[in-house]
Amino acid sequence: MKRHFALETSRFTAEEHIMTRVLIVDDSLTDRRLAGGLVARAGELDVHFAVDGRDALEQIELHLPDLVVTDLNMPMLDGLALVKAIREQYPMVPVILMTGNGSDAIAVEALRTGAASYVPKIRLADDLVTTIEQVLTVAHADRGRARLMRRLTRQQVEFELENDVDLIMSLVQFLQDAEV
Repeated sequence: MKRHFALETSRFTAEEHIMTRVLIVDDSLTDRRLAGGLVARAGELDVHFAVDGRDALEQIELHLPDLVVTDLNMPMLDGLALVKAIREQYPMVPVILMTGNGSDAIAVEALRTGAASYVPKIRLADDLVTTIEQVLTVAHADRGRARLMRRLTRQQVEFELENDVDLIMSLVQFLQDAEV
């Protein structure tokens, strides 16, 4: 079987480097500065700020970030509504939710809404940068897979199955997971 691979060469030289754009969304100036400072100290991250969910959506429309870190409780458009809007409009942009009023129930709700992760504000100094690194690693892999799949021109899969309900169910799941 012949396999054809086409590799795209980079458009950038070694001197050029595009920084990862992170949008911090919080109505509290103090908390915005705290989160932004932690992220900026991590290096090679271009930090931007929004004062609430509406402001965030306006900024995202103008300059798409690689990641959004948002507070939960904000006027105009809260963090969960922002997560939902970003997932609908910009599905490849991961969102990390943070809040000062953290609980397991809020974390579960954030993840169900589509947040990539959750960090209580009391743990920002310890966990925010690590969480950002983990989420960006997964997001980069997802974007790479999506780019690759857009270039897929032909795919052929062949199975020989006996009359086994478990195998048929596994095949159905495989086909559903493989939809491009």
